[in-house]
Amino acid sequence: MADETQKMTITVREYLTGAVGNIPVADSTLKTCLYRGNALTYETEEEGEKKTEYTTFDTDIDLLSEKQRDLSLAWMYATVAGYSAQSGSVTDKDADWEHSEGSFRITDKLRELYKKYADELFAKWGEPLLFSDSWGFVGRGIRNPRKRI
Repeated sequence: MADETQKMTITVREYLTGAVGNIPVADSTLKTCLYRGNALTYETEEEGEKKTEYTTFDTDIDLLSEKQRDLSLAWMYATVAGYSAQSGSVTDKDADWEHSEGSFRITDKLRELYKKYADELFAKWGEPLLFSDSWGFVGRGIRNPRKRI
């Protein structure tokens, strides 16, 4: 039986990839999300002295600030929302045995949900929204320059 006083930790990799379910995410994507979330480094305090540490994929997520966690997660949602709707799969087949792997599908509903989550986290920290409908061009119609107004 496990020691009940032992704290369960979640790594940076588990935190970010766990938020998007079964969608495979490359290490370069994780690094980019950490970079955009300003989470490549974090502050620690030892014996009254502040130190700057570099974040790795195995870093305990609780060592990052709430803002770093939220913005990195927002970028993860935004990145996955931009993935193509379906990835190809690899299928191995031999007589009666068949195995398939690597396939995932992002529905429009899930894509919209990820966009909503990303914008909520960006808004929480006063960052510009990526998927908001509050900007765009306003059509004024076609105007005839010869006609007097």
